[in-house]
Order: sequence, then structure tokens, then C-alpha cells
Amino acid sequence: MNDIGIASFLKTHAAMVVLVAVGAGATCSGGPSGLPQDQCSYGAEQPTRPLSRDPDLEPAVIIDRQRRIAEATAGLAALYLAADDANTRDVAYKALITVGLDRSPRSVAKAALSALVHSDREDVKAASLQLLSQLGPHANIATPALLGISRGDGVWRAHAVRALGRIGIAPGVAPELLRVQKLNALRFSGDVVEADIALGRLRVREGIPGICQHLTGGDVTVRASAAKALGLMGPPVSQKVVQDLVGACSDRSPKVREEAVRATGYLGYSSKPVLDAIVLRLGDEDGNVQKAAIAAVGELGASRSDLVQKLLGLTASPDIWVALRAREVLEAGGWRDLKTLSEMFLNSAPKDRVRIGRILAKTSPEGAQFLCRVVRSREEGAYDALAAMKAAPVYASLFEEAVIEALSDPGLSLPALDAVAGLGLTSQRALQAVMDLGAKPQLDDGVRARVDEVLENLRLQMEGSQQ
Repeated sequence: MNDIGIASFLKTHAAMVVLVAVGAGATCSGGPSGLPQDQCSYGAEQPTRPLSRDPDLEPAVIIDRQRRIAEATAGLAALYLAADDANTRDVAYKALITVGLDRSPRSVAKAALSALVHSDREDVKAASLQLLSQLGPHANIATPALLGISRGDGVWRAHAVRALGRIGIAPGVAPELLRVQKLNALRFSGDVVEADIALGRLRVREGIPGICQHLTGGDVTVRASAAKALGLMGPPVSQKVVQDLVGACSDRSPKVREEAVRATGYLGYSSKPVLDAIVLRLGDEDGNVQKAAIAAVGELGASRSDLVQKLLGLTASPDIWVALRAREVLEAGGWRDLKTLSEMFLNSAPKDRVRIGRILAKTSPEGAQFLCRVVRSREEGAYDALAAMKAAPVYASLFEEAVIEALSDPGLSLPALDAVAGLGLTSQRALQAVMDLGAKPQLDDGVRARVDEVLENLRLQMEGSQQ
């Protein structure tokens, strides 16, 4: 079937392709657009639940439909691998990975292996190797062929090594990856990079010395991939490996620094040199490096005061993703260093207190209780503590008593009203406290207007919850 026929089939039978992509059965009586019968198992009957879990289907029906799904998947694989037209291949590929990699991966692996072995077209070989990599362990039937390609020292070696790393350990795989790793990193950088990553992914610890050697030698891609490979390798590793990785955190390339600092988090060692390196990278000029350092803090659960202070500073970063990730890590693990956060709240300038208070409000019940104590103390920071409470409605019940008490304080009534509205406090005590505030004589017009607004918002909220 030529390109025009394949493209026509995919466009005129788009509905069938979609049905296959969601796991449909097959009810084809003939090959559309000239497609052979055995490549046309696309049907219009779509199950509402995974076939193998539907208690209403007889076993024979389940088996028959699963067979037809496998045939449909093989047909899509054939279309994908045979297409010359890029748009046609893209449509077939999207449909294929939606159903094939999930519902019938072995059918896809067989089709990809057949195309890899028998086709002379470079684009078909590239597409086959890509599919085999994505299939992972489901493509283990292709391991011998991939080993042959890797040993052949051809242009497809890097692709084959990548696929081997994703498929998994099998006889001959580790020795071949170690052989490729020892190639000249300047002449065969692509092959060496894939070998390091594969050795890390498969946790072949014999590859660690070579990976560490590449961490300090070779081009940027080789160094960055070596750092990534060490992170994939996971613990345990020697102290020397950790030292090499800490050194890479100061590499001149931001990509290497990013991968190195991320790997320190994956390895899980929170020694002083590691934490010092992370603190340094939290202040890196590159946003991606900063995000990797923030992630490392989250992985290690580190609560050193300078780390917390750096993270708090990053919550105000102009890079929205850096700020968001810093807040997430602090909110998830701030309870580990509640003392530092509390002291920083009390000692910070007003413009920073609300930001720190919001983190305290979300970290834990202990953080919420600290804010309640600040409000009840009526000391400096009480106004900002009330403003911060709105960020954590999950602790509304903990905040309620302190908020109600603050409504009677003229200096705190406005932020207390905002807290009532933000937390959705609709208990009888909270409503009565707000109404009592509104009934006070000589109340400031701005406060009275806010009381009316809050009562109306709470009324609408209660009506909505009753519907």
C-alpha cells in the first residue's frame, strides 16, 4: 500500500482509529482502501470497562476481543512503520502508543522487531528502535537483535544501547554496555552517553568507575549524562562517588550542575558537603539548576536553617516555577524545622511575614497552632498571621477560635473578617461574632461594609452547600 493509500485510510477511517486507540473490538468485513483483511481489525464496538475485568462478558468473548485488539494493534504498527509521509506516521503513531503500548505491547514489539530486522530503510529502523525503547521489558524478544546491532559498531549502536537499557537485564547485556562505555568519549560520545544512562538505569555497579570518569571528562553532554546516570544508579555508593558528584555541582555548565545536584537528592546522602553544595546551587543564576536543588532538598528532607532560609527567599523568585516549587517543598517538609520557620516569621519584615506565615499555615497542625498563638498574643505579627491563615482552609477548625477572638480587637478586625471569609467559617459562633461586630456603634464605615460583604458571602456559601 502506497503513502497516498495509507494517508487516505487514516483520514477517512479516523473514527475507527480512535476506537482502536481506546481499546475497541474489531468487526471488519473487508480491507478499507485496499488494506488487506488481516490488517483491518478495527471495530465500532467499544467496551466501557477494560475487557479482562468486565464480569458480564463470557471468557470466550473476552479472548476473541483481545485477539482482535492485538490484530488491530499489529495493523497500526504496520501502518506506522510503512508510512513515508510524516503526517501519516504521526497519526498512526499516536493511535498506536495509545492502545498498543498498554493493551497489546507484545504485538507492537513483534512488528517493530520484524521491521528492524528486515527493512533497509533508515527511517523504519529508527522508528522500530524508538518503539522498542518505549515498550521496555515487553520488548525483551528483541534483546538478541539489539545486542547484534550494538556489537556491529554501526550508526544505530546508540539507539540499540538505549533500548537495551530500557528493556532490562538479560544475558550479555551488562558486558556489552560496559564495552560500549569504554569507547573513546570524544569520538563516540552518543554511544558512551547512552551506555552510561543504561548502566545507571539497570544499576550495573561495575559501571560506576567509568561513569565517574566521564563526570569530569568529555563534553557537556557526556558529563551531564554521567551525573544523571549516578542518580539513576541509586544508593549505596562510595564516599568518593559522592565527592565526585559534589564537585560536579560546581561544573561550568548549568546542565551538568542541574543533573549533578538532582542526583545528590536521588542518592539520599545528606552529609555536610552535599548540603553545602545544594545551598550554593539554590542561589544559582540558572533557574533549572535552582529547581533541581529545590527538588534535592525535598528528596533529602533536609532542615538545616540555611537551607530553609534559602528556600524562603526563593518563594519570592521572579521565576514562577522556582517560587512554586520552593513553596511546595517547604509546605511538605516545613514541620521538620518549625523552630526556624517560626523565628523567621517573628523576626522578618512585614512584607515577608505573610509569605512565611502561609507556609507555616500549611506545613502541619503545629504550624497552624503557632499562628494561633501569635494572634492571641496581640503582638507584632498578629495581623500578618491572620492574613496567612486564609491559605490553609484545611486547618479552619484550628484557626476558628483565634479568629473569633480577633474580631473583637479593633486593630485586627479587618484581617479577622478576611480570615472568616477565606476559611469559610459558617458555624453559629463565627456568624454571631461577625454580626456582633457589625452591630457595634461608631464602627468604621470600611469595617461595617466588610461585615456586610462577609455575611453575604457566607450566606451564599451556605445556600450552595445545601443544594
